[in-house]
Amino acid sequence: MRTAAAILAACRASDGVSRPNADGVRGRLGLGQEALPKATVLVALASAMLATLATTAEEDVCQPQHDSAALAQLPLEALAGVSLDADGEYRVAAVELVRRPLFNTRDPAEDKLLFRAANRWHIDTRERVLRAILLFREGDPVGTSLLAESERALRGKSFLYDARVFANRACDGQIDVAVVTRDVWSLSPSLGFTRTGGEERLTAGVSDSNWLGTGTALELSYFDNLDRKGFVVGFAEPNLLGSRVGLRLRADDTDDGSGRHGTISLPFHSLDARRAWELLWNGSERRERRFRDGLELAVFQVQRQVATASFGWSAGLRDGRASRWRAGLTSEEHRFAPAPGMAQLEGNGMGQPTPRLPKDRAFAFPWISFERVEDAFVRTRNVSRVRTTEDLFLGRRTTAQFGYSPRGDGHFVAAASFRDGWRSPDAEGELGRDTLLYGLNASGYWNRVAGKAENATVAVWADWRRRHSPRLALHVSALAERGWGLPLDRQLLLGGDTGLRGYPNRFQAGATRLKLTLEERFYSSLYLARVLRVAAAAFLDAGHAWGGKDAEGRVAGDVLANIGVGLRFESTRTNRDVVYHIDLARPLTKGPGVDRYQLTLTSKRRL
Repeated sequence: MRTAAAILAACRASDGVSRPNADGVRGRLGLGQEALPKATVLVALASAMLATLATTAEEDVCQPQHDSAALAQLPLEALAGVSLDADGEYRVAAVELVRRPLFNTRDPAEDKLLFRAANRWHIDTRERVLRAILLFREGDPVGTSLLAESERALRGKSFLYDARVFANRACDGQIDVAVVTRDVWSLSPSLGFTRTGGEERLTAGVSDSNWLGTGTALELSYFDNLDRKGFVVGFAEPNLLGSRVGLRLRADDTDDGSGRHGTISLPFHSLDARRAWELLWNGSERRERRFRDGLELAVFQVQRQVATASFGWSAGLRDGRASRWRAGLTSEEHRFAPAPGMAQLEGNGMGQPTPRLPKDRAFAFPWISFERVEDAFVRTRNVSRVRTTEDLFLGRRTTAQFGYSPRGDGHFVAAASFRDGWRSPDAEGELGRDTLLYGLNASGYWNRVAGKAENATVAVWADWRRRHSPRLALHVSALAERGWGLPLDRQLLLGGDTGLRGYPNRFQAGATRLKLTLEERFYSSLYLARVLRVAAAAFLDAGHAWGGKDAEGRVAGDVLANIGVGLRFESTRTNRDVVYHIDLARPLTKGPGVDRYQLTLTSKRRL
């Protein structure tokens, strides 16, 4: 910074008068010395100070917000970038990747022998994998929305617990971007136990969602679920050869048949993506069942073949919205036969005279679809996860699809969906006190010759959240669904496996169902062994499925309801898409096969 003496010397030089030094200004000027005008002094001092402040501010802006040590050690919640103009465009000068280990051994609570060993044996996600997920490269123009979307893309990977993407330095329209991630333990030898509706199921195997840090997912497991048991092998590569093309293969061998699935696609990987395409094939042979009071009503064998080829185009993100078009060709076949060794029950369980088997169905149709989605996300916590960063979509999304199959009677094929969100403003939290999500889903066929709907459903749903405090919130979810012309192999079911935790699985069935859940959730600060986050819940479930009389002439049962309490456990060190549920429910409405209490053990993707 320039000193006062230097400033005054410059002022004297500027008026052409020679003066010996600056001492004269501190006291009375000597004889023969011309007095320096006060206005000149003040202007010079002010100009120098402003210039110095401007230079210092420019230097501060061009300095990194966090040094390398801070990027590696600070809590992710404490990392924040430099402020950017929300409507501005910047050029990416550099991208710095910081990959954090599973455990922070600088923290005494995590400086344990087992945790250090886990860090040593774990293979971090490779830099090229993280760069392939990012939606920008060095030299690309970016804005704040693209940085936020890249952060969401990283956080959407099950092998990353959390991520931050921000401008760590901004200078002259260029930014240095910091990308900070933390892995989870992706190799999971698993032994799972599930109990719903009084039935216990076992899963055992091994899977890895991030094989050797490459982002490739592998699975080999044995499963025993409500429908079948068998072995499954799977492979998924979301960024084939470093591209945006994804490949997914899966095969299973079960006690009632087998299944094969393959997909290769270029998705709309970002809101601003302009092209997409997909090739899909799915084939299976299964036993399908119909249920009443949780018991099998009929069993039959079904062969399904579905193949789709499609391509999509978009103008990209415009005014906070992306509009996308797709066109494609789909072929699907459903062939039914008696299940070997299984007797068929006459009637469909709905009081209507029907053949012993569902009718075969075959369609081949071109179609076109439209989607519009808003860029409206909120980064938050303690909604559907336990103290884990969540990206809650609060925007509007609308889709519509239409096609025509000339086979047989000729069928129009249609599907549509709508969803939106709302939040109340509240200075105490990002989401405010109230949050509401709601939407509609519809799909089905229209038989042109018969003039009626077939295999058609319409569902309306809503989720409302009232936050009492940062750790306590009421969640209310409601669903109403109606079917028309449902084939024999499709039922709208209600029971322990579909949200009524006090009842047997598939306890009620019909063409209409209603379901309501009220759950008071407590997000605790417990952190068991620095691995498991814990939450608790008290809940009420109520619902009803109906659709006329069953095969024995009985009218559909009463409205079902249960109350209960439960615990939730979420691991912060393994795949982030699993929350373990333990619930104890007491039915309020009795029925055949309903116990006084029902204990359920399940794993879900959310609370």
